Amino acid sequence: MPSTSFTVGQAAERTGLSVHTLRFYEKEGLFATPVRRVGGQRVYSENDLRRLHLWPGTCPTEEQPLT
Repeated sequence: MPSTSFTVGQAAERTGLSVHTLRFYEKEGLFATPVRRVGGQRVYSENDLRRLHLWPGTCPTEEQPLT
């Protein structure tokens, strides 16, 4: 089964974090740099989102389950 990918906006929505926070984590080296598409757009994997959900203050909501 192919892996699902998410834009930074979709990743922010699913994790409850802001786009700014995701970019900050990346800039500060707190989170691995996501893969980028040819145009430079960040692409987060399901595994990336799972790792973000393990951080304090982030958890999925009933409306936005990870799986």
